[in-house]
Amino acid sequence: MRKPDNQIKEHFLIYQGVNLYLSKKGTIFDAKSFLSDRGHIDFITLNPEDNTLVFKILLVNKEKDFSKRSNWYRSLMNRRVLYTMKWYMQKKKYNSEYRLDIIEAFINKGKIFIKEYEGINIDLLQDNEYIK
Repeated sequence: MRKPDNQIKEHFLIYQGVNLYLSKKGTIFDAKSFLSDRGHIDFITLNPEDNTLVFKILLVNKEKDFSKRSNWYRSLMNRRVLYTMKWYMQKKKYNSEYRLDIIEAFINKGKIFIKEYEGINIDLLQDNEYIK
């Protein structure tokens, strides 16, 4: 089922706002809107301090309350995300450390509220049952 046009526009505005937010923080982008045959990752960045590859997933909240994080839990073990992370690392031949960050965002009256959850460690070798 296709999303209504206003939801598509809202998601696009939030994506652009988060992109600007990350750029102002000095984030080094490796890829944006990375697609594989099974999944999608919004931002792939490099952390220059410890040479960590960081996968960032953007979740759009319907309400301003970030304490519920229902989208966060559902998306964390999404096998499409795990498969795409593994595929990207194999394609680029990365041997560095990596982590998954979740970015939740909400738009209200033209203002974007952003909450970033950093450092969710996932062992792709151990979690192979999710990737099949």
